[in-house]
Amino acid sequence: MKGVQDAVRAALVDLRRDTPRSLLSLSGVVIGAAALTLILAIGGGFRRRILAEAARTGSLQELRLFPERPAGLQPGDAERLKRLPILEEVAPEAALYGELVRSRDGTARADIQGLSGDSARLPRILRGRAILPQEFAQRRQVCLLGSSRLSALFPDGQALGRTLWVQQVPWTVVGVYAPGGPASSSRLEESGVLLPLPAAARLHPGLRTQSLLLRVLPGRVEEASERVLEALSRGDPSRRAMYRLEDWGFFVQERVRRTNLLTWTGSLIALLILLVGEIGVMNIVLASVAERTREIGLRRALGARKLDILRQFLWEGGLLSGTGCALGLILGRALAESACSLLGLLAGEELRPFLHPGLAALALGGATLLGAVFGLYPASLAVRLSPAEALRAD
Repeated sequence: MKGVQDAVRAALVDLRRDTPRSLLSLSGVVIGAAALTLILAIGGGFRRRILAEAARTGSLQELRLFPERPAGLQPGDAERLKRLPILEEVAPEAALYGELVRSRDGTARADIQGLSGDSARLPRILRGRAILPQEFAQRRQVCLLGSSRLSALFPDGQALGRTLWVQQVPWTVVGVYAPGGPASSSRLEESGVLLPLPAAARLHPGLRTQSLLLRVLPGRVEEASERVLEALSRGDPSRRAMYRLEDWGFFVQERVRRTNLLTWTGSLIALLILLVGEIGVMNIVLASVAERTREIGLRRALGARKLDILRQFLWEGGLLSGTGCALGLILGRALAESACSLLGLLAGEELRPFLHPGLAALALGGATLLGAVFGLYPASLAVRLSPAEALRAD
């Protein structure tokens, strides 16, 4: 233990001997570690947001039923599926695409979606409130406006309590919702208008049910798919081709997979930068060995073992790399916070970076070990010097 302490102490003394050179050599490791931390933290933040949104809306336990026939869904389809005990909810989804929406201050094209009163997929409200259950029951003409259509229809940003006209029918705005809610999950533009389906179906004849949202009991999505098709086919296998089921959990996992792919691709690039920084660490240890040749010879002549010399230079490389990585982690975390704040501001929603503490500890330990590995070659040169040759060096 004392030998390790002596080696660490000697390495620290040597690093302080030429502080500017040590800091310059650290820069490559700092940049590489900061880039790696930045990419992993932003990627982790996006991944957590996707999964949190899926958990909030229940997307991982959802199926969507689409008709594959011109006549569309039949009135009895939803009632037949509501009798299946494996389904927690059957909610119709209806839409109008590219409708001209106007207010007193502007016009815009938007996709219109009808929300059913029993649907659990409610949007995240930025301003105002959601549509109330009694408003569904009473067929009140209220609506929610997508945030990215706010400036086009209401340049002053004040939409609450004001009127929108869809196909000459007035609707009162009670809330402004964020992107990423039910509209995007239903493949509509995130810049849409959400109407209560009971009132919308009566006032807009073109708004018809185009799909059914099926919420499944936890862990039984595959079984539910088979049960749904059995119920709709009514014993006739040829009728199965009239319907198409989509597992929304698959799309959530696909988004996570793409996020992971981009994160790890960026991480590989950052690792290459880190490796270049480690070459700088090796260079400074080489320079240190060359400058201290006589000192090495003197220590050997006074009885220092080869292992003592080896330890000193290995610790020098490890300390340089570990310090650079620690600084890079701090810098990368700060940059990730700033980047996520900016991205969240642009997207109109909160985004927080996330880096697992275990991953940060692994990066720090790995960088320290890598620094020691890159210091192995200079250290081996120092060990191979004979005391007599080292003492004769200039």
